[in-house]
Amino acid sequence: MATGFAFDVTKPMKTGYLWKMGGVHKSFKQRFFVLYKGFLVYYEDNSKWKFDTTIGDTLGRRNGAIKLKGASCMLARSQDLPKSCKYPFVLQCPDPVNPRNSYILDSTSEGERDAWMEAIREAAPASSPPRVE
Repeated sequence: MATGFAFDVTKPMKTGYLWKMGGVHKSFKQRFFVLYKGFLVYYEDNSKWKFDTTIGDTLGRRNGAIKLKGASCMLARSQDLPKSCKYPFVLQCPDPVNPRNSYILDSTSEGERDAWMEAIREAAPASSPPRVE
């Protein structure tokens, strides 16, 4: 198990390529995403993830990691996006430490988009524990 994270990097819930809109430059780049309980990690390509898992690194070659606590997914409004976006969705993550709390992702099919949205919803812990009265 990787030491900096509370999950086994060799056992993701879902993996695959998606297109991600940049935070500064609003262009889309294809990234390899790896979904774990509570985190969505992305790499330039899957070879960097495979290398990290082979050496047991703490995801040192990743491009980024998105904390999913309290996250939600919804369909993106396509009129606000480039025509190249075919199946976009928005991932919103309320993280007080990270000023960027919204990510626009795009997939190659409706089925793939729906599968990612469902998997992210399953992986996202609630923002606060439910109240017991």
